[in-house]
Amino acid sequence: MVNWDDYRFLLAMERTGSLSSAARFLGVSQPTVSRRISELEQALGVALVERMPDGYKLSVAGAKVCDRAKAIQQKSQEIERAVLDSQDRQLSEIVVSASEGIAAALVVPTLQDLRNSHPDIVVELIITNRPIDLRRREADIAIRLGEPWDDTLIARKVGEVEFGLFAHRNMVERLGFPDAETDLTRFPFIESSGEIGHIPQTALLRNLIPPRNKSFCSNSILNQLEAFKAELGILALPNYLSVFLPDAVRILEDDFKPRADLRIMYHAPNKEKPGFRATLDALSADISKVLSVGKPSQS
Repeated sequence: MVNWDDYRFLLAMERTGSLSSAARFLGVSQPTVSRRISELEQALGVALVERMPDGYKLSVAGAKVCDRAKAIQQKSQEIERAVLDSQDRQLSEIVVSASEGIAAALVVPTLQDLRNSHPDIVVELIITNRPIDLRRREADIAIRLGEPWDDTLIARKVGEVEFGLFAHRNMVERLGFPDAETDLTRFPFIESSGEIGHIPQTALLRNLIPPRNKSFCSNSILNQLEAFKAELGILALPNYLSVFLPDAVRILEDDFKPRADLRIMYHAPNKEKPGFRATLDALSADISKVLSVGKPSQS
């Protein structure tokens, strides 16, 4: 039975022109090359090389065998490339958890750069305001405002978020621009409920305006943005979300400007997951850039 690896020695001799050169090319001894070619001749029952005064050359049969062997070698290489290409195209799915506002304003807009540099990484975005259990792999990465909720997690600060108080331009024209907190009593306001009812900016707004002024309440920040566009009331927001509100005017800028750190958190073992490091670094860099630029106040 033919040892298919023996063809490699015959092809090396054809390529280099001699047994000694073939040996150097393959990193073996010359006797090894000679022996393996002899074994191939015995298996095939035909002489593949002819001894000449200046060395060896392929016989007619040897040349034909080399032609066939090169075709087989080429097919083998094509199969290897196809397998490697298939492996390269396997997608790495990274699960990221973020609140509705952070996801819409900070995560999704930054994913194009990641996609361009790592097309085999797919980000699955889980929208939730509850603390996700990263140790149980509910997600690979969590992006959250405030302090880490679990001291076993690694937390990377990516920036500081400033909150502002915003009114619709038409509402300011009707009710006047407020010069002090006491002026807010003439404005209706949009309230947060459910999982986001406790967020600091909402609590501050709640303390500034009487409950009777509440005009709309929702546990969805994106629905609150729509309510704002409908001129239902003023709204306390992270400044980065005001990009979705072209008619927003920031009010009481010197008095209402609470801040909170934004962190990317993960469980240390998650670092070994394919695509994790690239996703973490891309999100950290792009979100930091957005927060550092910020959005100019409007007046």
